[in-house]
Amino acid sequence: MSQFFSSLGHAIAPGQLRQPRESDNFSGTQFVIWKNLVFRPSLFPYEPYLLLAVFGYFVWYIVGRNTNRTIAKRWYQTSLSTIQSQFTLLSPAPNAADPLIADGTSTFLTYASGRRNVLSLHTTLSLIPRPDPFRLLWKFFLFRQWEVQCPVPEDEVRLMLTLLPPGSKLAAAKKEVEKGVFVKGDDASNGNGLKSGTWAVLEKYGLNWARTGRWDLTFPRLASDSSFVPSDLAIMSEHPDVTAQLLSPLGQNAGSGLVELLIDSEARKVFKSLIISDLPLKWPKYALNHPAPLTITLTLRLPVNEALAASYLHVLCNLADSLVGSGPNVLKIQPEISRKFKRTRVDAWKGLEGVWAKEREEEEKDANGGLSKKEKEEEDRRKKKKEEREKLSPKEKAKLEEKEKKKQQRKQQMKMQKR
Repeated sequence: MSQFFSSLGHAIAPGQLRQPRESDNFSGTQFVIWKNLVFRPSLFPYEPYLLLAVFGYFVWYIVGRNTNRTIAKRWYQTSLSTIQSQFTLLSPAPNAADPLIADGTSTFLTYASGRRNVLSLHTTLSLIPRPDPFRLLWKFFLFRQWEVQCPVPEDEVRLMLTLLPPGSKLAAAKKEVEKGVFVKGDDASNGNGLKSGTWAVLEKYGLNWARTGRWDLTFPRLASDSSFVPSDLAIMSEHPDVTAQLLSPLGQNAGSGLVELLIDSEARKVFKSLIISDLPLKWPKYALNHPAPLTITLTLRLPVNEALAASYLHVLCNLADSLVGSGPNVLKIQPEISRKFKRTRVDAWKGLEGVWAKEREEEEKDANGGLSKKEKEEEDRRKKKKEEREKLSPKEKAKLEEKEKKKQQRKQQMKMQKR
């Protein structure tokens, strides 16, 4: 046994190390690193460029990531005082190590709650993908190719308020979400308010992109009267009465400050869209419980200074009070308009139910090997009947065949009598 291990050791022992000699037929520059380990640069003509590209990409990523995080923190610090004055709960907390929830390197999120008439405020910062040069190049290439349809890649913040239904009590509405949260102000009372409907004011540039990208914007139509807002903005509404109450100087929402911001040149530079909707953003794949809560989505360009951030946030909260609050400034929507909105949604869900039924049927066919549910059940019955017949004795099989033969004869006789 010892001889075996001795032979094995000699077999796997490394060969004798030697210094590279000039007789190796290599005339280029070489560096002896250690014993026979030699580095010859001329054998690696492309690798330095590859290493330089990897290093450059790494530096680009670090700089882009830090830049995006700086932009996000700047918005957070700009809007923090106003959000704290309107809401009692912020997540993450302002004193947290990182007050922003990062979803990748270009998307940042915050959450706030604890205000009358409002269930929650979700803030989403969608920034240019600076850390990823390939994605950045792709976005700008898309914009250059389809300038009208594709929006310009830019930093933006989206503020989405989810409202309480008119007349609902906050404690009941938020029972499953937050328990024991103190709320600034009283609960919403049984005001008139807007129970359902879709209304929007947005830039005409990129309007087609917005309409194709949002399912809820397929319901309202472009308003014929847009005199309330600058000419580069478009109004979409399901009923002109809603537009009049929201934007007219004599409307119920006249004191919210919305129109003043839209016509102000500095505030207009950062404004992209304001959308009120009770419908999902994307085409729904399943039935939803209705009536769904209203949402107000405000999209702004970054950067936004502290004064403009405060103004837009105050307008957003005032608008929430006008839609579902109580008092003299709440919208007075006529009952027939509310019924019309409700009928529109009922008809939409009925149409979608037919589409969903077809999709379920297609999925069942795929799962059943191309057979419908009825055909699958019939196939299962035939297989079960065949298996039961195979278990019978020859005598029982003969009796069963005779019985089926007589049954077929009776059917033929019935057909002949009918003729």
